[in-house]
Amino acid sequence: RFRRGTIVLVRFERNRRMRVNRNSPLGPPRSNGSDWWLLVFLLIGAVIIGAYLLVQRRLETAIGKPDLTRTPKITLTPTRGVDDYIRDAQQAYTDGDLRAAIALYDQASRRRPRDLDLQVQAARLHIYIYQPAKAEQRVRKILQTNPGNLAARTVLCKAVEWQNRISEAIAECEAVLATNPNDPVAMAYLAEALIDQRNNPDIERALDLGQKAVELMPQNEDTLRNLGYVNEMLRRYDTALDYYQRALVVNPNLPHVLISISRIYLAQGRAKDAEQLLKQVVDKDPQNAEGWDRLGVTYQAQGEWGDALKAHETATKLAPDLLRAWTNLGAVHFQSGRYNLVIEDYNKALALSQKTNETLKAWDYLNLAFAYQLMGDCAKAMEAFAQVTALAPNDFLEQQQVLSKRCSK
Repeated sequence: RFRRGTIVLVRFERNRRMRVNRNSPLGPPRSNGSDWWLLVFLLIGAVIIGAYLLVQRRLETAIGKPDLTRTPKITLTPTRGVDDYIRDAQQAYTDGDLRAAIALYDQASRRRPRDLDLQVQAARLHIYIYQPAKAEQRVRKILQTNPGNLAARTVLCKAVEWQNRISEAIAECEAVLATNPNDPVAMAYLAEALIDQRNNPDIERALDLGQKAVELMPQNEDTLRNLGYVNEMLRRYDTALDYYQRALVVNPNLPHVLISISRIYLAQGRAKDAEQLLKQVVDKDPQNAEGWDRLGVTYQAQGEWGDALKAHETATKLAPDLLRAWTNLGAVHFQSGRYNLVIEDYNKALALSQKTNETLKAWDYLNLAFAYQLMGDCAKAMEAFAQVTALAPNDFLEQQQVLSKRCSK
C-alpha cells in the first residue's frame, strides 16, 4: 500500500511540473500545425522581393522612384485641304513637273468632285506630256454629264488635234467660239488645227486667230505657244522662236514649249543647243517619250548614231504608239546596216498609221524600199518606192534609177 501511494505521488508531481512548464513564458513554444505554411509564404515573398530589387537595381531604378521620362508632346498633323493641293499643283506646273501637277489636281478633285475645273486642268496637262488620248477620255467623261462645259470642250479640241483628227478638232473649237466668240484659248487651239490641215491649211485665218488670241491674252503660254507653232509651220523660224521664248517667260519649264524650240534650233543648224534643251526635258521627266524621240533626232543630226539608237529605243518603249519614234528608229537601223530591223520598224509604223491617221514621209518609204532591195525582195522594194513617187514625184529621181538598176539584174 505504501509503494502504491508513493507511485501516485510521483506521477502527480510530474504532471504538475509539466503543467507549470507549459504555461510558463520561458518554456518551450507551443506547437501549431499551420505555422510552417506561414514560414513558406514568407520565404517565397522574400525571394520575390529580392528578385525585384535586383532587377530594379540593374535598371538603375529604385523602388518607388517616380518615372522622370517626359511624355512626348502629341503633334497634330494638319489635314491638307483642297486649296493646298491646288496650290501645290500650280507650283508643280510652274516647275515643269506636269505629272506631279496632274496627280495633285486629281487629289484636289477627289475632295471636291463637283469642281470640274480641276478635272479639266488635269486633262489639259495630259496633252502636254504627250498623252492626248488620256486627255480626250477624261474630258469626254465630263461632257457626258456637263455637255455645256466650254473649258472641257476646248481641251477636247486640243486633244483630238494632237491625235491628228484635224477636222474633228476644228469642229470642236468652232463650237466653242460659236458660244463664246472671244475665247482666246479656243482661238489659239483652232489656229493650230487650221495650220495642220494636210492639203489646204487655212494660213490666213490661222494667223489671224493666233494673233487675236495673243492680243486678248498676251501673258498666256497657250496663246503664245500656238502662234509660235503657226509661224513654225510657215517656216518663219525667227518669228516662231520669238513667240516660243515669250511663252517661256510665262513659264520657263514647259516641256512642249522646250521641244518646240528644239525643233527651231535644229532647223537653224543649232543641233547642240537643241540637244541641251531636250536633255533638260528628259532629265525633268524621264517618261517623256516625245522628248527622247526628238533627242534621238538631234543625235542623228550630229552623227552620234549610238546615242540616237538609245534615245529612239527609249521612246518606243515608253510610247509604243508613237509613230515617229518607229520611223526614226528605222532610220538609225538603216544607217547601221540592220536592214531586217529597218523593215520591222517601218512596218510597225505603217500599222500605227492606220490607227493614228498619220502618214509616213517620202524619206521613210525610201529607206524601206532600199531595205527590201538589200534583203533581196525587189517586188516589195518597188512597191515601197511607189509611195515615194506618190508623195514626192519630183524628188529622189536619182535614187529611183539606182533602185531600178539594182532590181533589173
